[in-house]
Amino acid sequence: AEASDDAETDGETEDAAVARVTTEAELTAALAAASTDAENPTVIELQNDISCTAYLNIASGTYVEIRSAEGQQYTLLATGAAAAYRNGRKVSGLLYVGGSLVLENVICDANQIDRCAYVPAGATLELGNGAVLTNGKPTYSTQVVNDGGGAYVLGTLIMDKGSAVRNNTVDLSTKGSLPNGIGVFIGKDAEFIMYGGAISGNSYVYDTCGVQGGGVYLGNRASFYMYGGTIADNEISGRGAGVFAEGGCTVVLGKTDDTEIPDGVQCDEKAVIRDNVIHDDITSSNYIINSASLPI
Repeated sequence: AEASDDAETDGETEDAAVARVTTEAELTAALAAASTDAENPTVIELQNDISCTAYLNIASGTYVEIRSAEGQQYTLLATGAAAAYRNGRKVSGLLYVGGSLVLENVICDANQIDRCAYVPAGATLELGNGAVLTNGKPTYSTQVVNDGGGAYVLGTLIMDKGSAVRNNTVDLSTKGSLPNGIGVFIGKDAEFIMYGGAISGNSYVYDTCGVQGGGVYLGNRASFYMYGGTIADNEISGRGAGVFAEGGCTVVLGKTDDTEIPDGVQCDEKAVIRDNVIHDDITSSNYIINSASLPI
């Protein structure tokens, strides 16, 4: 697919043109013209940091790769409120990933305005080398849920070596329900494959111990394959400061000689969960985790 007239394109490969963008208008136009061919995704190359006054829409059925110019790591910075209600769910985010999106050497900074990314069922977000989700801070209201400061996933999330979900939180100033998954929320029947990268520095300390999953929250029957990477230094008042899994989940930690890693994917040597902190002193209540749930 071709990008907007304003965005510079260059047929670097036979598979897809590269849309080189410098403004929010060029970026949104390139996304609007995105490919529907999985074998020929639209490749968008950032030439500088871009401020985003509204959410970025990767439409259902489209295939997109967003990367920075060679040798750079540019930022998509949220500067305006995202849509509060879309696709029939009370969610929001800087990125609405309705199709397939691969990020590489791009920082998605939600600027504590919203969460970084929302991935509905059937969609896929892959964080490649140098991709970062940071400064997410969804606010609870009657229209917006506040789970998943970094990413709220009902489809598939993939993290490769060199990616990061870090320094996200939530806003509960309007009270409402306590959040799950300060870093990453993986919903019912959704999937998270972690080949590498780091989930760290995600935190929320509140006067009630009700938060579940400082780094990662896994909903009912979710699948989590942690073949590599690190989940560390996440901090909550609640349960599972590193990972919290609800009933019926599939959780695989580490890899064996028989583990199949896709061609072209770099995987960290080890899967590490360490140094995550639960603030038990916030409340005197003790929690008994039944066999259907797994706090790590």
